[in-house]
Amino acid sequence: MTLHAIQEFASISKAVTLNNKFLLSFAELVAGKEAGTADTDRVSLELDILIALMEKVKLKKENYVEVMRGVKVFVDDRNTQKKGYKMLTKVVERFELENFD
Repeated sequence: MTLHAIQEFASISKAVTLNNKFLLSFAELVAGKEAGTADTDRVSLELDILIALMEKVKLKKENYVEVMRGVKVFVDDRNTQKKGYKMLTKVVERFELENFD
């Protein structure tokens, strides 16, 4: 599935289902990265997909905070740092932070 196909799917799918899929995929990717079991190429591809999905999902405040915490795993790795910052930028664009350390 290409990123364009994912974006097209996102525009016709139910928002709740897409939000859940995004959050589950993100959580699995972070867990795999933390455990060191994730393949670098696979992580890069999945990050691209999650970044594309971020255009369509609308998350609760708590979920955005968790995404920002999870992105730290990708920002700390030189191989995924650029995509991690791109994802973080998308979160910040959508969510205005107040008093967050």
